[in-house]
Parts: sequence; structure tokens; C-alpha cells
Amino acid sequence: MILIPDIHINAKYGNKILAKLEELFAKHKDDEVVFLGDYVYMFSYDRSYLLKLFKLFISLCKEGRKVKIMAGNHDWIQDQFVFEEGKHLREMFEAGENTMKGSLQFITQPTQWVDEMQTLHVVIPYNDRLEEPAESEFYDTKLLTFSEQTEVLESSRGLLESPKKGEKLSWLLNSIVLTYYETNKNKYPKIVFYHHYYTAKTFFPGVNTQFQFRDGAIHPKFLDINGIMLISGHIHEPFSFQNYLCCGSFWHTSSLEKNEAKYYFVWDVNKWFEAQMLHINPKISFEVSSKDLDGEIEITDLEVQEQIDKMLAESQNNLKSSFVPIIIEEIISLANLDVTLQTAGPTSQIKAESLAIKLNHIEIKKIDNLVNKDQFNSIIESDFRSSFSDWKQLLSEYLHHKYDADHDSLIDFLHNYNIIWKNTLDTWQ
Repeated sequence: MILIPDIHINAKYGNKILAKLEELFAKHKDDEVVFLGDYVYMFSYDRSYLLKLFKLFISLCKEGRKVKIMAGNHDWIQDQFVFEEGKHLREMFEAGENTMKGSLQFITQPTQWVDEMQTLHVVIPYNDRLEEPAESEFYDTKLLTFSEQTEVLESSRGLLESPKKGEKLSWLLNSIVLTYYETNKNKYPKIVFYHHYYTAKTFFPGVNTQFQFRDGAIHPKFLDINGIMLISGHIHEPFSFQNYLCCGSFWHTSSLEKNEAKYYFVWDVNKWFEAQMLHINPKISFEVSSKDLDGEIEITDLEVQEQIDKMLAESQNNLKSSFVPIIIEEIISLANLDVTLQTAGPTSQIKAESLAIKLNHIEIKKIDNLVNKDQFNSIIESDFRSSFSDWKQLLSEYLHHKYDADHDSLIDFLHNYNIIWKNTLDTWQ
């Protein structure tokens, strides 16, 4: 089985993402393919690349693969799944002459299948309109027992009656997980849950945030059950913990994901996971003091490789787990960081997509001296400057709030590098 984490395809990296997907499917011929959700960003997506993804799904199906497309939280426009047209088209194929060798499922409600080894697989997609189990009252009582055992203050009844949408969703989610578990625990030796949610009140390796039921979350009690396994994307940092594997994201979608390794996973259900490394847009970050900006900064290839080695060691540690071995198949090195960004001064070329410098305060003129403007503009694609959402206005408001005294300087700096453009300071195009 091949597990593909959050893709979040866009115009800037769409071709690299699709090329990597085609490459990995040419390398691995596994019959089962599970996409773990989040194919776009809900606030900005490129429909042409969404359709290219759909074409890829069809080609996998024609090869004879069983492809599961699970909905993520970013994959909804109001109450419509972004691949809704694809669902209908697939239904038309099935109603007529079916030339597909495999199968293609767009999953927006819980579904299940049993493999030849009698493992039960359950997919619970993100959907704030999850269908409630028929035996909800029985399982509500069971969840209350779970709450008491783990000293969690919220009872399941409290979640159900909460005015908060996320807590109501958590009640439905946990009722569904518990329904499948209680109904099938004596029928199958193993139950695997694929989901697109958080886990409540638990700190995970490499993840600094602890999520709550208000975020739409699975009960932490399920982490303690030996007969089940939990697999998800959703959180972009890959890790494993007890019976849970989080596969992370397919690429570095924001600056918050710097110094993180990215993987897709190949799984022999009864043996091990292979973590196959991805190199879409690696982000390597260095922290320097403000005084260093007064002179020249030199970052050598050796220093970059040391940072990469540190990142890999942390990633391997985050993926250590007692429930199943995880084998990391590739290592990242300067040889496969493929975009060159030259810093100012007599320094060697740093082969990286992003070089981040963290400062205690902002000094615009000093930062400007370190940036090669021509090279910077060469990696900013025109598609980056447009969006379905008014991100330029959001950025302006954020800078006003966070850095009010420096707002005008920041706006001028961003304008000079064509990240935003304007007629006057407060008029956006």
C-alpha cells in the first residue's frame, strides 16, 4: 500500500508535485493507494492543477490500482467536495461500460474494506456532516467511561451538547471510531483507521501544539488500544506515537515547516513502513544574531550538510515507534537540493529552496543588503502574486497589527521585491 500525505497542490509547485507523484507510482506498483486528504488550500487553489490530479487518479485506476481519495478539511467549498464532479463522472463510468481495471473511490463519508489477511480498514474523511452511528446512545456511554479512565474533563455528552461546532464534530467522530471498534474487535485481528483529524490532549514528537476537542479531535484513549492502528495526514510534521502514524505533508507548505523532512510511505500491512523521502522544496533555516548582519555572512556547504544531518536525526527520532518498524529509505544531501540561492558576500552557493534568517528585530536595510534581487525575482512566479483570497490585504492588516511602527518600511520592502504592488501605500491592486 502507498500512503500519500497532504498534497495542497498549487500553481507554483504543481508541476514538481505531479512529476514526483508520477515518479513514485512508476517505482512502486502496489495495488492499494490511499490519499490522506487536503488536495488544495481552502482559501486559494488552482483548478487546473486540481483537474491534473484527477487525471492522475484516473490513470492509476486504469493501471488496475485500488485508489482511495479521502476528503480533508481543506477540500470543501461550502458543503461541496472539491472532486464532486469527479465523483459523478466516476459513477457514470461504473453505470456504463467500465474500462477501468482498478477502482476509484472519492470518500466523503466513513467507509471500510477487508484485505486478504483479514485486516479491517476504515476510512473516516473530514466532513463536518459526518453521519451519526445508529447505536449512538450505547457508544455515548462507552465514551463517558473512556473520559473517566483518562481523567478528561469533557464527557461525550458534554461534547454533543456543546455550542462549539468542533466539539459536536468530535462527538460524532469518536462515536464512529468506537462503533467500528466495538462492532469488529472480535471479528478481525487488526483494525486500521485512516482519518483526517487531530488527537485531543496529547503532545506528539516534533509537534509543539496540543489539540483539543474543539479542533475536531479523536479521543486519546484510542492511542492505548493494541488492536487498532491510526494513520493520518493533516498535521504536516511526520511522526509516530504508540499505535499512530502521522504521515505529514507532501511538501513544505509554509515557513513554519523549515528544517522538517518530508516523506510518502509504502506499507507492507503485516510487516513495516518504508518512509521514502521527498525533495519538492526543502527549507533549511539558520539562526544568526542581528550583529552578524553588519558584516558578511558566509554559510558553507559543510554547515548546510550539518543542519541537514541534524534535521534527519530529529526526523528519525520522531518516527520511532513501538507498534511497527519504520525504515527511512533515502537521505537528503546537497546533491538533491535543486534550487540555488546565492547570499551576498564571498560565500559558496547554497543549494536550497529557502534560506531563512531569524532575527530578534527587523532591520530592513540590513536584510536588503543580503538579498540578490535578480535571483529572488527569478524564483517568484507570476501565479504567486494572485489568489482567490485577498491575501495582500490580510498581509497589510497583519503587518499593521504586528509591526505598526515599521509598517511603511515593510510595505516598501515587499513592494520592491514584487511580492505586493500598489498605487499608493494603502491602495491595493
